[in-house]
Amino acid sequence: MFNDSIEVAITEDAVINVTIVETETIAVAITTIEGVVLAFANEVLDTDGEETSFTFEQTFLSGSLMVFKNGIFAKAGTEYTEKIDKSGIDFSEAPASDDEWEVRYAYV
Repeated sequence: MFNDSIEVAITEDAVINVTIVETETIAVAITTIEGVVLAFANEVLDTDGEETSFTFEQTFLSGSLMVFKNGIFAKAGTEYTEKIDKSGIDFSEAPASDDEWEVRYAYV
């Protein structure tokens, strides 16, 4: 199902588009007749035990970022910091390669 796009009509005025790509990113966009209202992304970070800075595929909207370490919600400022330009996150120490870090956010 990679690189497939599914379009589901939910009302006369809106459509939900779901795209699944090989990078383990799932993007969902809510579209109206006027255009995209809001899109949501889910990315799994490729941690290698050395990298401390991660840039996302999209710039996230302020207040929408959720970060999970091994499925548990991680605290901003404690476990990671948001980049000022909202393009990704930074860690003070590189995440272990055996930890799974997942990010979810909204973008336009």
